[in-house]
This record gives sequence, C-alpha cells and structure tokens, in this order.
Amino acid sequence: LTKLQIMAKTIFGLLFLIANITWANQVESPAGKRAKSSGLEVIGDNLYLFWVEQSPSPQILISRLDKTRFAKPNIVAQPSNLASNWADSGRLFSLSNGEAYYWWPEKMSPGENGYNLMLTKSIDQLKTWHPLGKINQDSSATEHGFASLVEDGGRLRIACVDGRDTLQGGASALRSVILSENQSEELLDTRVCDCCGTSAVAVKDNILIFYRGRSSEDQRDIQIVKRIDRKWRAPTSLNVDKWKLSGCPMNGPHASSRGNFVIAGWFTKAFDKSLTKIKISNDGGLSFQRPIVIDDSKDLNLGRVGTDMINEKEAVVSWVRLIPETERAQLLARKVSSEGKLGNPVVVSEISSSKASGFPMTKVFKDEVYFTWTEPNAGIKIEKIPLTKF
Repeated sequence: LTKLQIMAKTIFGLLFLIANITWANQVESPAGKRAKSSGLEVIGDNLYLFWVEQSPSPQILISRLDKTRFAKPNIVAQPSNLASNWADSGRLFSLSNGEAYYWWPEKMSPGENGYNLMLTKSIDQLKTWHPLGKINQDSSATEHGFASLVEDGGRLRIACVDGRDTLQGGASALRSVILSENQSEELLDTRVCDCCGTSAVAVKDNILIFYRGRSSEDQRDIQIVKRIDRKWRAPTSLNVDKWKLSGCPMNGPHASSRGNFVIAGWFTKAFDKSLTKIKISNDGGLSFQRPIVIDDSKDLNLGRVGTDMINEKEAVVSWVRLIPETERAQLLARKVSSEGKLGNPVVVSEISSSKASGFPMTKVFKDEVYFTWTEPNAGIKIEKIPLTKF
C-alpha cells in the first residue's frame, strides 16, 4: 500500500469509529436468555419493563425500575396458547386513573392459526392482575391482533386488525371498541394490511389511529383515521408513498403525542428506496406538515420505528439500519423538534438484524431515554442514554 492509501484507510477507520460512538449505558435485564417481546411503559413516576418468558412455560412478566436496576418481576398472565411473535406480541397501557391493562394474542386452540385478543387488568399498581377474557366479539378462527390502546374519556379504547371478513373472501379490517359493559365494535376501515401494527394517540377528546392500509391494487401506505368532535372521519393517507407489495411488510407505524404536538413515524420501500420517515402535527392531528426523511440509507434501512415524547416541543424517534456486509444492524435514535428540526443520529447499540430482534421500543423516563429489544439466544437487552446526548 502507498502512504496515501494507508492515510486514506486510517482516516476512513477514524470516521467510522467516530460515527459509531455510543453514549448508551447497559441496564441489567431481569429476563432469562430465552425471553422475547420486551417493551417499556411509564406509569405515574415509574418505568416498567415487560416481556415474554418461554421456558419452562409461557409467561408474561413485568418489572419496575428501582433506581438503577429492575426489581423482581410480577406475573401478568400465563397463557397456555400464547401466539406472541416478533411482530405481534402484546403491550402494557395505563389510564390516568391508575388502572393498568395488558393485551396479548392467544391461539384459540393448539395448532390453529386463528387467535383472540386477550386482556387483563390491574388496579393495585401492577401487583396483581385480573383476566378480562377476549375482546374481539366474534369467534372466527382468524387473526385478532396488532392492537393499540388509548384512553378515551376515562375509558380504554382498543383498535386492532381483525380478520373475520377474510373467511368470506374479504380483507382484514380495522375495528375498535371501548371497554364497557355494553361495548360495541366500530368498523373503521374495511381493508388494511394483515400483519402490520397499529398505533393510537389521544389529543384532548380526539382520537387518531395510524395503521398500514391496503388498496385493491396492494398499495400499502400509512393511513390515519380520526375521531374529531366525537365523530369518526373517513380514513385518509398520512402520506402517499405509493408502495406496492403483494405481501405484508410487517412494518407498521408508531405515533406519540403531548399537548397538540403529534409525531408519527413509518417505513416505506416505495420504488425500491428504503426510507424511514416522520410527519409532525402541531394542531392535534388536524393537519400534518410535509414528510421528513429520518434515514435515507436506502438498502440498509429496516424501519421498525419507535417514537416517544420528551416534552410538548421535542420527541425522540428510533429505527434500525443494517451494517454493511454483516448480519448485524444498528439501533439508532435522534431528537426531533415540533418545527421539524432534526438532531444528530445517535447509535444506541449494535443488534441482530433478524426479525427475532423484534421492534425495539423507545421510552423517555426522567432525564434519560431507554431502549429495549430482543437479542436472539441472549434474551432482553436494555440501554439508556442521557437526553443531553441527543
């Protein structure tokens, strides 16, 4: 090698090293090495970690952060026919009155593809849980999952992808229900992507539900359905990417809100360009600004977007990007202002690029941002980064 070539390689190596510096600190995980499907939720003044243990039998567990480490976990549920997978695994949610809920997908019987959306409730700070049974009101052996939970007038609203119409040649639909004694389902969209997650936020009395649509020509762009002034509006495109795909990408949107600031992030591969994008609203979701590309690394971008609010003017968005010529990926994050200003990308960690790593979850707690994901054969990973580093 010539001196010039050696100098060029040295400079490139230093630039690569600088670009991959991480400010993250690992948090010890209370989960086993076969654990999967982790998530985070802030309830009151506490941060909770939840996950699925697979051995010796399926269990959904939850643990509270006690200073710098997570405490001994409590059992949320022990479903014998848990249908949890990398893309559809269940979530924790709480109402402002302190009630906590957890949903998960459960097979109707061993070996069947159909599964129900199950729900359980806690009223004692997540110490004990009381099963509420299945939420879907039909018993068809089809999909009922990819749910999102949101508070609606002090009660729990659930939106999910529902496959009952596929038995008659129809498509998967978006349905919603409020948990009550006289609950009745509402059909919000008759044709949606079968295997992409949904995300819902409440802004005052209005509800916004984000999901991946599916046109008759298999265009799979992100849709939004809004309930404004107590009335559901017709679904509209959050952004017209024109991504056509014969199968489901299993890569749904994620949204967060604080005050009138709403942020929604998603992945698209329209025209063979892999992009992670966001859109911002400052009027509670009535209108959205132009899309902002978070990562345009093209063939390296995997999406799997996460979002959370820092305050009423700032948010954090996370996504996954492949590391070239390896089987690994990076989890990255950056700050976004309500005006659309982007902070520098921050490397959270190197992670598995396989689907088994799931959808990393991002949660702001006090003056730090926490991240969790599954590392195949190693269990649940948790990292935290000070907000000052974004």
